[in-house]
Amino acid sequence: MGFHNSWLMISAASQTLAGLLAQGLSQIAPEHISFAHPRMWQKDKPGLNLYCYHVQETDLTQSSGCRWYDLTFLISATDYTNLGEQNLLSDALVMLSQYQRLPDAVLDRTLQGHGSVQMRVFTQAPAESILFWNVLCAPFQLALHVTLTVPYHLPSQAVLTS
Repeated sequence: MGFHNSWLMISAASQTLAGLLAQGLSQIAPEHISFAHPRMWQKDKPGLNLYCYHVQETDLTQSSGCRWYDLTFLISATDYTNLGEQNLLSDALVMLSQYQRLPDAVLDRTLQGHGSVQMRVFTQAPAESILFWNVLCAPFQLALHVTLTVPYHLPSQAVLTS
């Protein structure tokens, strides 16, 4: 996978998810969404943080000329109160749980042209969550995990010569 193109795929998935959340949650504007590492996220105003922490190739073969990858995002919330954070995350969970697939029309243009994208929303067991946040070196907090299965357009094959 080309280094530059792979980051475009991740960025496009991040923008797709952020756009969906900003459109579906009246209390969140695009400027209230961050993509920072949870330890580095500035929590000085209400907002959501979308952090892509896992990339894995899948076995999908929906179309030739591309590979499919599962990109998993940590979605955490901040507000002026703990109850506000819980409400914001709850609203995000309800909104995202309405979708099992994202239609081509809501995808970033980089991801379009291969049909809908699968989306799964899940949480972790408490013991797994504590370990996960310890690995991130960030304080434990309530969060969602969202996996998008997205296409990666294969570049023309380069031929290596010796």
